[in-house]
Amino acid sequence: MGIEIRGRMARSIKRGEHVACVVLEDGEIRSAATQHTQRAKWLPLLLASSVNSVSAGASDGHEAPTAPSNITVPKSRTLNSRQREMVTLYERARLIFHTFSGDELKLAVTDIVARLDVAFPDDWLLRFNLLESLIKAGECDALQRALRAELERLELHFNRREPIATGLAYLDSLTPHSPQPGDASRAMKAVGS
Repeated sequence: MGIEIRGRMARSIKRGEHVACVVLEDGEIRSAATQHTQRAKWLPLLLASSVNSVSAGASDGHEAPTAPSNITVPKSRTLNSRQREMVTLYERARLIFHTFSGDELKLAVTDIVARLDVAFPDDWLLRFNLLESLIKAGECDALQRALRAELERLELHFNRREPIATGLAYLDSLTPHSPQPGDASRAMKAVGS
């Protein structure tokens, strides 16, 4: 029952705050009752004070129904053994900062850093996360300096193409004083002893 109007809106004319007229390009009016269709290159429509419904796109029944897709998003991901180990290290890091403090925290972080040194010598992001967490926890100054020194080395290793220096500048804003020149080398010696 009623009519269906289609076309691309080319222009609208307002009266006060309301649209009073629209001009459709390649307009089409179809009577649901008689199935009669009238087409026009330009179709001006005067609008009444109320419109029952307007919607974008094809009307119901315009396209034949299709079967739902069996593709899901995001696709499940298969991790290789190195990726699984890195995920495990991140999970351990998150857990230790919720569980430990003091010497226990230092020992647990040192263990993760040792594994990074062996298996992931070029990974900077977990080292950065560990340093940030140590700073926020106010723990292990010597370990903080050692991680910072390693991040500075990685900044040079990656030819300053990673956002390491930007991250370190952010971390400097979290601490009451900025690191002094030579702190990094002294920290490496302190952690090694």
